[in-house]
Amino acid sequence: MTASSIREDTDCLADVVAKLSVPSHTEPTETPQLSVEIANFEPFSAIARYTDGQYPKLNDVYWGLFDVVGAPEKVEAILGQPFDDIEGGDIEFICSLKVSTDIKKPLTGYSARRIPGGVAIMMRHRGVYEQLLDTVDHLYLSAIAIPEVQLADEPLLFHYLDDPEEVAEEDLRTDLYLFLELNERPAL
Repeated sequence: MTASSIREDTDCLADVVAKLSVPSHTEPTETPQLSVEIANFEPFSAIARYTDGQYPKLNDVYWGLFDVVGAPEKVEAILGQPFDDIEGGDIEFICSLKVSTDIKKPLTGYSARRIPGGVAIMMRHRGVYEQLLDTVDHLYLSAIAIPEVQLADEPLLFHYLDDPEEVAEEDLRTDLYLFLELNERPAL
């Protein structure tokens, strides 16, 4: 169901809110402080590779992207976009890197991907990538709770902020962006 159709069905909305309000995959020792922000950014291109799989298999795909780019200082952002429920088995996923140089014709198996600009709601996840699902659930819960919000036809965007080789797993940060179509500015 879309966020709009859930919002219109009050019984369904109550069920979804109850389900998403209780983390189902982790049992943290304390409740994390989650906040939603509105983000607005310009479209950009990234070098990308489509894959299917779960973490840590995706890590191998990112290493391949870094090999194609050549120098780590060219990388401006490490990104991912899931196309399926990330709770399931293998997921369709696009791994990509925003780079500081023009993307010419990428090697076979890689492509230039256009990331749309616009307005998104953003929530930061802290911790291991395998536990992103709870933050994804909270992000969608926030989206359906704002009447003025309509979700755009674009998958989630994960922006990985830390290098897992340099940062402890529990301190890894990932910003999750859910693209929006706004009828009017939401009141947060």
